Amino acid sequence: MEKAKSIYLKDSLTIEYIKKNFSWLLEANIENAIIGISEENKLMWYSGIWHDGKWVDGEWLMGMWEDGIWHNGVWTGGIWYNGEWHNGLWMRGGWHGGEWRGGMWKEGIWYNGIRYGGEWQNGIFKEGIWEDGIWYNGIWLNGEWHKGTWCNGVWNNGIWRDGIWSKGIWHNGEWHHGEWINGEWHNGIWHKGEWDNGIWLNGEWHKGTWCNGVWHNGEWHTGCWGYGKWKDGIWHRGMWRNGEWHGGTWFNGTWCNGVWHNGEWIDGTWDGGRDSMNNFKDRPPSEWRVLR
Repeated sequence: MEKAKSIYLKDSLTIEYIKKNFSWLLEANIENAIIGISEENKLMWYSGIWHDGKWVDGEWLMGMWEDGIWHNGVWTGGIWYNGEWHNGLWMRGGWHGGEWRGGMWKEGIWYNGIRYGGEWQNGIFKEGIWEDGIWYNGIWLNGEWHKGTWCNGVWNNGIWRDGIWSKGIWHNGEWHHGEWINGEWHNGIWHKGEWDNGIWLNGEWHKGTWCNGVWHNGEWHTGCWGYGKWKDGIWHRGMWRNGEWHGGTWFNGTWCNGVWHNGEWIDGTWDGGRDSMNNFKDRPPSEWRVLR
């Protein structure tokens, strides 16, 4: 172990056994390491500093990883600063940078880095780039999401480029494209995409297709509204196919069908529907195609 400094062996592990079964460890640059072996003859890293090298398999209990390539194994605690993770199970710890290629993340804090795939079970994502993968639960604080599937959790800020959102809570940030299946949108900017269902509390909608849900407040700039309930807010333009309008200001656009309960109509085209409160009682139906 020419690159190793201050190595301590336990669990009856010997240098001869390492040479025969874990020869990859001899090429690693490590320091102050306590290494052992489990009852199942798996390598056990109890503590120490991994400067560089290729980790093939085993269980990492605690310590500091500075750089290198992780191929497989179980990480149960410690600090990761840089390198490539290809496969395995991350139980907990802090990830500060590098590339995640695949495997399962159970719990921990992600400070920065790039994720190309794998599964995220829970934890805190502070900053970084999510290229692809499945997010099951956790807290997203900031960063860029490029594609993948979001199953549940809390999004606080950042940029969403594309992907599928199944459910969860969105607090702030920018949505550029993708499919929103269900959840709560509290604030932020929606640029384009398909909204299947959910609750919109506030924010700006610039373009896209709204299929169903409840809109409470915010600004709608343009797009296609399929069905749902509009509680309040500002509608600038776009196409309304069906649903219920309960309050707010309609500046322009095309109303195809639905029920208008209350609010202010500035301009636009009325193609059909019902005015439940007789807001337009002074205008005969022949004039409803252009209401001013």
